[in-house]
Amino acid sequence: MDIPVIHTHIHLLYIQDFNATYILCYTIEFHPISGSDLMNDYDVCVIGAGSAGLVAATTANQLGVKTGLIEKNKIGGECLHSGCVPSKTFLHSANLLYYAKNSTTFGLPRWKIGDPDLRKIMEHVKSVIESIYQHENKDVFEEIGIDVYIGKSQFISNKRILINNKEISSKFFIICTGSSPKVPPINGLENVSYFTNENFWNMKKLPKKTLIMGAGPI
Repeated sequence: MDIPVIHTHIHLLYIQDFNATYILCYTIEFHPISGSDLMNDYDVCVIGAGSAGLVAATTANQLGVKTGLIEKNKIGGECLHSGCVPSKTFLHSANLLYYAKNSTTFGLPRWKIGDPDLRKIMEHVKSVIESIYQHENKDVFEEIGIDVYIGKSQFISNKRILINNKEISSKFFIICTGSSPKVPPINGLENVSYFTNENFWNMKKLPKKTLIMGAGPI
């Protein structure tokens, strides 16, 4: 027997400005599903707990559907741990240094400024990441009713996925697996030390010279 259930269409509109603004809207429709769909562990299972995945999972949960969330690394994804948050925090420190060195441009007294301590700057970057992570960790999302799985997953059928040797099923899967840095095929690159946005934040000493390849937001 078919049973009417709520089917939700989610649309995410991203507006980029000095501060990123996310506008979320959704429409709700009624669609019949077969009785076999009621046997699934979840109505919606989200793969990837970065910015997009967290919006999808929390929205589905708020709409009353049983929701699972899978992340292979740390909740928050690239944005929190190696992208938006650390890069903008790092940039903020650089801006403060620039303004202090150029204080007379703004009608302020000239300040005596020493050399930046990259180790302390990176400690500050990591403290900002950690302060946000306190509100975006496994326990936080499980407390609001989302089942969270940490580990690498793989599909074993169109409605079943295997994670940590456990099978779970869902009527719908939302894949939000994000991105990772691509190392260009440059001859000799493997013989030199280089950074990507994933390990850049482990630097402790400011280099005298830096070559940056890629002019994206990060």
